[in-house]
Amino acid sequence: MFFFVSGCSDEELFGENVRHDLWLIHKNAKLPVVVEGNSRSNVFVILLHGGPGSSSQIFNSETKAFSDPLEDDYAMVYYDQRNAGLALGEWNEEKLTIEQHIEDLEKVIELLQHKFGDEIQIFLAGHSWGGYLGISFLLNIENQQKVKAWINIDGLINRNRNMKDVMTRIDSIGTEQITNNVNIDDWKEILKEVESERMKAITQYSVDTEGEIFNLIRLAESQIVKDNLLNYNFNSPFSSIHSDNYDPFRIFITNTGSRDKGLREQMYSFDSLIEASLENIRIPTLSIYGYYDVKTPLQQGEYLNSRISTETIDKKVVILNNSGHSSMGNEPVLLANEIKTWIENYR
Repeated sequence: MFFFVSGCSDEELFGENVRHDLWLIHKNAKLPVVVEGNSRSNVFVILLHGGPGSSSQIFNSETKAFSDPLEDDYAMVYYDQRNAGLALGEWNEEKLTIEQHIEDLEKVIELLQHKFGDEIQIFLAGHSWGGYLGISFLLNIENQQKVKAWINIDGLINRNRNMKDVMTRIDSIGTEQITNNVNIDDWKEILKEVESERMKAITQYSVDTEGEIFNLIRLAESQIVKDNLLNYNFNSPFSSIHSDNYDPFRIFITNTGSRDKGLREQMYSFDSLIEASLENIRIPTLSIYGYYDVKTPLQQGEYLNSRISTETIDKKVVILNNSGHSSMGNEPVLLANEIKTWIENYR
C-alpha cells in the first residue's frame, strides 16, 4: 500500500474551502480520493458511490445542489472504488471482490488519518451499491469503531430480498396511480408483468434469473417519469470538466467495463452473511429512500432498521416523497439537510 499526498502546512490542510486530490495505491490499483469542502470542521464524510462501477465524483459535479451545502459544513470525501470511475490500475477479476472492496475502504480511512490526523471524525455514507458495501464494511465491529455514524442513501442491503421488494414496491405505486386514475392502462400492463414474475415463485434469485426484475424496474421507472412524479435538479455532466478535473467520458467507459456479473454473484452469496450479522451493527444509522425508488425500494431501509441492534433513538428511516433512486438529484436540499442534522447529532 502506498499513499500519494502533496506536502501541505496545517493551514493549507484545514480550511473552510479546501480541495485535496489524494491517491491510494493498493494491490495494483490507484484509487482517487478527492477531499473537498470545510476540513476545518474536522468532520470528514466518505461517500461510497453506486454501481458497482459508477463514480463518487458524479456527486461533486452532477448534483451540486446536494454536495455544495455539505461541503460548506464538512469535508466531503469523494472516493472512486477499484475498477470504477476515475480509478486506475490493472483489471484483475480476482481483486474485484466484496472482501477487497472492504479492505480498500479500510485503507482509505488510514489515508485520511495519515493526511489529516487521527483525531478527525469520520462519517460513512453510501448510495445504492455503496449501501451494500457500507453495510459489508460495518459487519466488522472494529470497523464500526472507525466511524461516528452510518448514512444509508437508497442503499441495497440484501440483494435477494431486494428482488422481491422491487415487485412489492411497483405493485404499491401502480395500485396508487390506478386509484388516482393516472395512466390506468399502462400501469395495469406493468402490474400484469409483475404478477407474471411473481407466479414463477422464485425463492432464491441469481444472476441467471434476475433479468426480468431489471426489465420490470425499467418499465416502472419509465412510467414514473411519464407520470411526472419526480423532482429534477441535476447539473450537466460536462459542467465541471475544468473546475473539478472531472472526465465523464472516462467514467462512462470504466463503468461499462465494470459491470461484470462477478460482484452480483458474490452479493447473492454474501447476503447470508449480512442476514446473520446485521444484529452486530450498533452504530447510529440513518436510512434515506425515495418514495418512488423501485430499484432499491424503501423496504430495504425498513429491513435494515429492524435488524440492526442500534438503540431505537439512534436509528431512523426517512422517505423523500418526490424522489426515485437518485434522491441527491431529485430532492438534493432535503437530502443534504437530513444528513446535516444526523451528523450534528453525533459529531
